[in-house]
Amino acid sequence: MSDERNRKMHSSTRFAHLKAIVSALSLCGLPLAHASAPDPATGLPTCTVLPAQAPGVAPVYIQVDAQGNFYSTQFTTTGANLSSRVYSSSNDLQTALCDRGAKIAFWGADAVATLPGSTIEVFEYVLRGSATGSNYFISSKDEDFVFIQRGGAGDGWQLTPLRLRLPRVGDLVPVHRFLGADEAGTVTHFFTADAGEFATWMGKVNTAPTSARWWTYEGVAFSAPAVTTSNGVATCANSTLTPVFRVSGIAQGASQPKYRYVANAATLTSLQAMGYRLDGTAFCAIRE
Repeated sequence: MSDERNRKMHSSTRFAHLKAIVSALSLCGLPLAHASAPDPATGLPTCTVLPAQAPGVAPVYIQVDAQGNFYSTQFTTTGANLSSRVYSSSNDLQTALCDRGAKIAFWGADAVATLPGSTIEVFEYVLRGSATGSNYFISSKDEDFVFIQRGGAGDGWQLTPLRLRLPRVGDLVPVHRFLGADEAGTVTHFFTADAGEFATWMGKVNTAPTSARWWTYEGVAFSAPAVTTSNGVATCANSTLTPVFRVSGIAQGASQPKYRYVANAATLTSLQAMGYRLDGTAFCAIRE
């Protein structure tokens, strides 16, 4: 083997080793030398690649879930144990990886490398009842869809035509999900991105209910733009967004309202005519 060939192989091995170290350090959240911003056109980190289009690159693989969270799993440098980290946004990925010289490849649940979409779709499900007695539930999670389709929530649940689209990146806040019931067996979900409402509902939580009336916290449902309230008027950050209204209705014989979340003005008017009450604004979604 010639000295020149040996030198090139040594250099290539050293470069690959350095990239692995850079990727590992990126997951550790060490300080940055500088900071930049994601691509303003796509909202994605500037160091995003598709492996098929960049065969000579060894990227850090980032999984994208239905809620818009980014997370990575990789081998540590100290052994075969897996380490993982959740990144809250494209800005987080840009800071933690791109600004350290790493490349990013995204992949979904099908394990196929892809570019994540710029939006998240939230689906609505309904279990039909009387005018104000129907149960509504919203989710962006694949596991919720599978659970409902398999009958885990009982028979009769159906998808409605209503959808909410949320931005995957930007100034987002967590939307929390609670499940509650009353003595009459009324079951409903409550969603909020408001810190005050979250604290109020956490005060109601009893994970091991001793009576028929109870609430339990089910975690963060998804992330969405927050609502800003000024002089009693709820608004969103810009004209591309619209408020998602929370309406509530109490069926005969029940004490616990059932909640529904709508962004369409015509649907809101129709629900109010059926006896639902406008209960507030929960979060913002993309204006359709």
